[in-house]
Amino acid sequence: MAYHEAGEAVVVAAYGAHVKCTGVTNLPAAPDKWELTGRTELDGPPIPLWRLAAQNAAGERAQSRYMKSIGQWGEEARRMCENHDDFEFTAATFDKHG
Repeated sequence: MAYHEAGEAVVVAAYGAHVKCTGVTNLPAAPDKWELTGRTELDGPPIPLWRLAAQNAAGERAQSRYMKSIGQWGEEARRMCENHDDFEFTAATFDKHG
């Protein structure tokens, strides 16, 4: 998760945005369950949608590279990420959700 957030922060900073904070936190998902999540917060005007897509892609790429480098990239991780490099899937998602 930390590698994902770091990947996002590097890309948005490279595009000229000011990264206010980035990090990983554990949030309550239910009374007896916690869920790990990350956050990269920017200071300034909203970024264009294509930069947001690049930011998210960089986070996924950084996390997958790290997981592969330590031998933790298994079938479940591959299945969760199988659509990340699928242009038609991504274009259809943007068409559907704006």
